[in-house]
Amino acid sequence: MKHKSFRVLRFLLVVIVIAAAAHISAFAAAGISTVSITIDAPAAGAYPDYTAEFPDGAMYYSDTYDVGSFHNDIQWLNIVSGVAVDPDIDTFQPGYTYQANIFLTASPGYEFTSGTTAKVNGNTAQTELSGNQLLVTYTFPKLNGTISSVSVILDAPAAGAQPDYTAEFPDGANYQSTTLFSGAFRSGILWFDETAKENVDPLTGRFKAGHKYSLTMYLEPKGGYSFNYETAALLNGQEADTNWNSGDGELRVVYSFPAIPIPIDSVSIYLDAPIAFESPDYTAYAHSGAHYGVEQYSAGNVLNGVAWRDETGEGFNLDPGTDKFQPAHVYLVSVNLVPEEGYEFTGEISASINGNNAEMRVTDFGEYYLVYTFPPAREPVYTVEVYLDEPIAGCLPDYTAELLNPELYHTSGFSGDSIINGIMWYDTTDEFSLLPGSDVFEAGHEYRVTVDLLPADGYTLRVVTSVEINDVHISLLQYGLGEMLTVERHFTVGGDISRGDVNLDGKVDSSDLTTLARHVAGISDLTDPQALSNADVTGEGDISASDLTKLARFVAQIEDTL
Repeated sequence: MKHKSFRVLRFLLVVIVIAAAAHISAFAAAGISTVSITIDAPAAGAYPDYTAEFPDGAMYYSDTYDVGSFHNDIQWLNIVSGVAVDPDIDTFQPGYTYQANIFLTASPGYEFTSGTTAKVNGNTAQTELSGNQLLVTYTFPKLNGTISSVSVILDAPAAGAQPDYTAEFPDGANYQSTTLFSGAFRSGILWFDETAKENVDPLTGRFKAGHKYSLTMYLEPKGGYSFNYETAALLNGQEADTNWNSGDGELRVVYSFPAIPIPIDSVSIYLDAPIAFESPDYTAYAHSGAHYGVEQYSAGNVLNGVAWRDETGEGFNLDPGTDKFQPAHVYLVSVNLVPEEGYEFTGEISASINGNNAEMRVTDFGEYYLVYTFPPAREPVYTVEVYLDEPIAGCLPDYTAELLNPELYHTSGFSGDSIINGIMWYDTTDEFSLLPGSDVFEAGHEYRVTVDLLPADGYTLRVVTSVEINDVHISLLQYGLGEMLTVERHFTVGGDISRGDVNLDGKVDSSDLTTLARHVAGISDLTDPQALSNADVTGEGDISASDLTKLARFVAQIEDTL
C-alpha cells in the first residue's frame, strides 16, 4: 500500500513538472537578430549626439540612464586619450578618434542573443551581451580637421546662358558638392530668379537680362573632415552666406549675384562743335533717359571726361584752360562714357556725336570712350540782319527776305504748305498760318514772321549775339538741327486806311472788285468817304476804270501790290 501511494505521488509530480515546462515554453522571449542605430557622426567643434534613432517598429531602445559620462545609456569615448566625453561640456576635437558605446534594452517579450548583430549609420558595429542589455560599439573615422573656409567657382549668370550646375573647387579641397537631385536641385545646386520669384528650371531655364539671381548649394566634407558654424565661403571670390547643419554635417552656401546688366547697343552724345576763336566745349551730355553718361574724370588734357586734339599738321592735345579753336583746323574729340548700374556696353555699339556717326572704343582696362572728328572749325557770325516788306492790310506777305551779309548766311530755302524759302507768316489774332499766294494781311491783326537761316560754308550761326529784322533788335532766337537758326518778329497791321478795301471789311479780295465795278458802272454808288478813298487804287484823285483794272490785276495776283 505504501509503495502504491509513492508511485501515485511520483506520477502526479511528473505531470506537474511537464505541465510547468509546457507553460514556460509557451511564454519564452523572442530573440532580436539585428539592430540598426542612427546617430550624428562626430564633427569637429560639434557636441556629441545622445539621441539615437531606431527604425519604426524596433523592439529595442536606449534607456534614460544618466550617470557619469553616460546620457540616455550612450557614452562617447576619445580613443586616443582613453577619456570619456563629458556630455555637459565637451565637443569633438579635430585629430582624435571617437567611439560610441550604446546600451540597448529589449522591449518586453523580446531579448538579445549572442548572435544579435548591429549597424550604426549603416556601418557594421560590434555587439556584446551585458546582462539583459546589448552593448553596441562603433568607432568612427578619425577627425582630421575642421574646414574653416570653402571656395567655389561657378559660371556667373549671363543673359541667355544656361545655369551652371558643375561647381569647381581648389585642388586638394576636403569638401565636395552633395548629390542632391530633386526638383530644381542638380548636384546640390539650386538657382533662384529673385526678380520673377521662382526657381530656374534646370532643363529649360535661361538667364534673363535685367533679372537678379541667387544660388543655393549644399557641400559635404570628405572623410575625416567637417564643417562648423564658423566655416566661411567664397563664391567666385566673393563672400557668401553659410549655414552649417550639425545633424547631417552639410554646409549650405547662399550667394546673390548682381542683376544681369541690360546691354546698351547705341549711344548718342552732344556737345558744341568747334568754332574758330572759341574755347572747346567740355560739358558733353547724353540725351534724356539714356542709361549711360559721361564719366566726370579730369586729369591733364581731360576735363569732365572730354578731351580735344588738333589733328591739323603734326597735331597736339588742347589744354582745357588756354587753347582755342583755330579757323579751318580739324579737331578730334574723345568722350569717356560709363553705363548706369544694371546696364553695360556690349558687342557692336552704334554711336553718334551731334547726330553724326562716331566710333566707340574700349581700353585694355575695359573703359569705353567715344571718338569723332569734326569738319574744319567754322568762323563765327555774330550779327544777323534781315529785311522784309512791312505787312500792309490787303497785301500779300513778303517771302523774299533781303540779308545784310548774304555771303555769310542765307535763308534755308525750304518750302511747304505755309512756308516759302524758310519764311512763314502766322496770324496770331485768328491763330492760323497764312497760305502763300492767297492769304493777305488784315487790318488790325497781329502777325508773326519766322525766318530760318543757315550759315554759308565755313561759317556758323551758333554764336550769334545780335539779330535785327527791319532794323528792330530781336531776342527771340531758336537753334534747330545742325546749324539752323530761326528768328522771329511780330507785326501789327494798321486799320485806318487800306487801299483796295472798297467794302471796308479789312481785306482786299474779289468782293471789293465787285463793289468797285458796280460803282464804276453806275449801278451802286459809293458814299462812304473811307470807301471812296480806298477805291482810288491808282492814287490819281478820282475813281475810274483804271482803278478797276489795277484792282483786278491785284486780286488775280498778277500784281503783288496796289
